[in-house]
Amino acid sequence: MKHEFEHDYLGFGRVRSRCNIRMFSDNGEHLFLFENLGLGTSVTNASEMLATQMIAMFHYKPENCRFFETYSEYDYKSFDEINYTWKQKLGRSGDYEWVAENAQWKPGPEDIEETFLR
Repeated sequence: MKHEFEHDYLGFGRVRSRCNIRMFSDNGEHLFLFENLGLGTSVTNASEMLATQMIAMFHYKPENCRFFETYSEYDYKSFDEINYTWKQKLGRSGDYEWVAENAQWKPGPEDIEETFLR
């Protein structure tokens, strides 16, 4: 399954921000690409928030997801994979929710980059 959409979020200082999200699902694994559009807080700086929102939006378990980022305004020259520490915290609704913390970046695999950017 392939899905792409623009995602609005409140960045630092409650700045209205937007990114493009590309999502691929196959055999229970879900890949998310945060594509920076240069509108508000960058996907790098909002990374933990964006990953947390995607887990909540799609009701996925973090262990079944992988996250990546790229920058359209730099001609997609960077493609990084982001790993998180996941914790369950009590949310506003009174239910526990997954929260991404401690983002760690590394160069993304070429085969996945090709899947997202071809």
